[in-house]
Amino acid sequence: PVTMGGSAQYGGPSTATLSYRDATMSEYATAGSHAAATSVLGLTCSNTTFTCRNPFAGLLMHPKYNVTYRWCYGSTPAVLAACGSFGTIHVQATIAATFPSSISAGHRFVVSGKVNPLRPGTQVDLWAKKGTATAEIGSAVVTSTGTYSISSSVGSGTWSIWLTTANDKLNAAGKSVSKTYTVR
Repeated sequence: PVTMGGSAQYGGPSTATLSYRDATMSEYATAGSHAAATSVLGLTCSNTTFTCRNPFAGLLMHPKYNVTYRWCYGSTPAVLAACGSFGTIHVQATIAATFPSSISAGHRFVVSGKVNPLRPGTQVDLWAKKGTATAEIGSAVVTSTGTYSISSSVGSGTWSIWLTTANDKLNAAGKSVSKTYTVR
């Protein structure tokens, strides 16, 4: 969940409107909130997420895709109506993976799992790293149920294996957890 906070406008109660759109929407949608912060002390701002939260105004959203948004505030006795600049929240694809318990040199193994959000046709790449050398060792596309399955093999040595999806207009790149094997 993402709390989308607005700018640090204060000076009395006003109406705040959030305009937002993701790549699947043809136009901006809006959601309203009553902004009642009466001073800058009523806002909590984070320098790491670059958002301000008004405990009396804010919207909690669960975006599936990258979303562009901005807040617009109505006028108050102290401040004229204004809109903030557009911001973007990048929503990372999540890759769940089931890895084999062990791998034998030269024998095929399978890594399978699910990608969220569901986007059939999305490519999932299987990567392997031995020492400083990294290589893509397989790929598959996400099915209509959100699953994938990739078969591959590696030689002997110590290998770390993980999966990725590419960055695109709908989602930020995803990366699974990695698993390390001593392969004989």
